[in-house]
Amino acid sequence: YVCNEIPLSAQCGYGHYLDDDRFLTDMIERTEDTIRRDRNRPCVTLWSVGNENDCCPVLRKVLRYAKACDPTRPCFFPMQGRHMMAFADNPIPEVDLYSGHYLKMHELDVLLPKLDKPLLMTEYSHSNGEGFGNFEKTFARMLKEEKMVGGSIWCFHDQCLETDGADAEDQ
Repeated sequence: YVCNEIPLSAQCGYGHYLDDDRFLTDMIERTEDTIRRDRNRPCVTLWSVGNENDCCPVLRKVLRYAKACDPTRPCFFPMQGRHMMAFADNPIPEVDLYSGHYLKMHELDVLLPKLDKPLLMTEYSHSNGEGFGNFEKTFARMLKEEKMVGGSIWCFHDQCLETDGADAEDQ
């Protein structure tokens, strides 16, 4: 299953232009291009609007546009923990599910009772060094919680190295 991220280039939530109406046309164009390109791929199950950014008025317009372009798939904002915590206190009806990246157990304790829709951990672990530290604990929590519908490991496959095995003895 593919969660297709509409590329708004918000590098971990620091794209301040995401709340600037002057860039709305460009963001709508990227949204339309992505959905047009991938809407007939059966593996695409979700549209992710941005990456690790908060929910701002301009992005809400982009999300509404994505839903109009393809009303058959859920749309959501994948948020960093701090943004997700704030969003849970003031959710918007346009999102079809909630999505947090690297949420901690104490954050889940606070979030889950507040949520009226499923929570997808779009990134809960990664293969860049220490990222698998809470893997088992988070995975167990996803299986236990009724409101949690799964999660993703960021860059799981891309971090592998292919070798011819010639240096295997030196490792």
